[in-house]
Amino acid sequence: MSSRNFAVLSADPRPLAARRPDRRRGALSLWAAALLLGLACAGPVRPAELPSRSELDAIVKTLRADPDLKTTQRAKVLRLKKSPSKEQAPQAPPAWWLQLMRWIGEAFGWLAETARWLIWLLGALAVALIAVSVRRWARERADAVADLSPPPP
Repeated sequence: MSSRNFAVLSADPRPLAARRPDRRRGALSLWAAALLLGLACAGPVRPAELPSRSELDAIVKTLRADPDLKTTQRAKVLRLKKSPSKEQAPQAPPAWWLQLMRWIGEAFGWLAETARWLIWLLGALAVALIAVSVRRWARERADAVADLSPPPP
């Protein structure tokens, strides 16, 4: 495994578990950024005139020096090494392997067809049992209804 360094955006150099939100610090950095932007734009600039490169560099340098506005942190990321590519063409599998794969395919085909017939057989058996149960239940209910009528005088 190899490791590479990447810059990860983060406002706090502490580990993620140790960070706690601090509203005052966020408010201070927001006020500092607004103040710096206000100072940068407060000069007499005509609408068609852009700030010079040196002025922009000074503003960027000031912003980068502010510890509250640091947004990068180095982190190591582990990655698998790529295996060396082989220039030779892929070899065909041996004949016994092809025969074994064909046999396994046919075995699963037979198993699928057998399971299909077994499901149909179990379904027909369930329908037959339900029909017999309904017939017996109807016969018992018919006798029960006949017994409830009063005997003739």
